[in-house]
Amino acid sequence: MLSYAATLLVGLALAVLWMPSPGGSLIVLAMLGFLTRDVAVFVLMRGQAGGKGDFAALAILGSLYLLLPTVLAGLNLRTLDFLFLPHGALGVVAGWAEGAACAWLAYKRVAR
Repeated sequence: MLSYAATLLVGLALAVLWMPSPGGSLIVLAMLGFLTRDVAVFVLMRGQAGGKGDFAALAILGSLYLLLPTVLAGLNLRTLDFLFLPHGALGVVAGWAEGAACAWLAYKRVAR
């Protein structure tokens, strides 16, 4: 978790530095939100499987990053890619919403 906190600090510093460039800070903020979701998925799956949930977490993340965007492309719904990939302002909102939800679920699981 220490490396996660360091990544957040460096990412926020980069977002501030890249504020003048168009979209530069948005992509960094979106990536931080999705990173939060990914870390929380690993914590949640390890809690669910008694410390052996890494493969399940990789399967979930593989479906989120590869399978679901491909399904959206097949349905001509590429405009919804921001739900699964870090794109623009909507990606920031979606990434942090998903990150907060997964972190809450992981917290509830660990607190038990």
